[in-house]
Amino acid sequence: MNILEISVRSDIGGGPKHLLDLSVVNSASVDIFIAAPSNGEYASSLKQIATEFIDIPFRKFSIITFFKLLRICKKNQIKVVHSHGRGAGFYSRLLKLFGLRVIHTFHGIHIEKSIAGRVKLLLDKVLVPLTDKFICVSDSEKINAIKHNVTTPSKTHVIHNGVIIPESVSIPDNTEFVIGTLSRLNYQKGLDILLDFISQFESKNDVNFKCLIAGSGELEGELKAKNTCKSVEFLGSVDGQDFLKGIDLYISFARWEGLPLAVIEAMSHTKPCLISNVEGNTDLITNGEDGYLFNLDSYSEFEKKLLELINNKELQSKLGQNAREKVIQSFSVDQMAKKTLSVYEELNKE
Repeated sequence: MNILEISVRSDIGGGPKHLLDLSVVNSASVDIFIAAPSNGEYASSLKQIATEFIDIPFRKFSIITFFKLLRICKKNQIKVVHSHGRGAGFYSRLLKLFGLRVIHTFHGIHIEKSIAGRVKLLLDKVLVPLTDKFICVSDSEKINAIKHNVTTPSKTHVIHNGVIIPESVSIPDNTEFVIGTLSRLNYQKGLDILLDFISQFESKNDVNFKCLIAGSGELEGELKAKNTCKSVEFLGSVDGQDFLKGIDLYISFARWEGLPLAVIEAMSHTKPCLISNVEGNTDLITNGEDGYLFNLDSYSEFEKKLLELINNKELQSKLGQNAREKVIQSFSVDQMAKKTLSVYEELNKE
């Protein structure tokens, strides 16, 4: 079976990382052709695993690229196309018109309150009949997709994102309490709110701590200019696993999520997580059992829970251990890849 995977991103982010992990595991069972931009951080790894790598524009539709993909599908007898994210979905659904079977994964659904947002939502609805199967990465994403009529229940599978679980974990020996987040520096991730909250926390509490922000993105310059916090340090692009090993607490201020890989990876490293109470995050954390959720409009709630974690090592350990057990049970990359492969096989037989 030959599969075409399409993503209009290959830079640092959950969607491209999901595509890489999925391809690595399933390449032993199927021949994977990958269409993605050639200049992102994950591009070289995607090229290594792909039977053939097709360079496509970054977050931009090209009719020339579409016909190139169609030609490659016909030449290599590709029957199943799997698109990741809205931009890739335009390519895959047009390919459906030429007899290919199409699977689409959302990787987060955000409805913009603007004219452009309404147009995007309308296009998503129009493309539903041109999709054979949908994959939602969390239960809340499926509920949201059905609510906005961008999928139908009968076509939709929920397949949780998965991570490679480290065989062993260690507790960092930090002289100060280290908080960390690993994400793209864009509007979705809410890092402007993080800077506001940390600034307030510094002014109100005498705590020896550091807040590390790892990653890059379009708002990097703006966020650095906004930052007045003495505890906050921007690290840029880092090795994610090494970063997670060195922190005491993982935080996320995301405004919306699908099912965030960075949070799952932190959980797999037994890191307690203090994350925003939004769809996607709520599929991962049970408040008080394996982490804490807080509302983005409540600094006092964030402060209370952060102080509770900083001052209680036993609580840190309990939440972290419970978090790792949850990942082992439900969020491994092998489980994710196996379930996705079964959807490919189901469509290939039809």
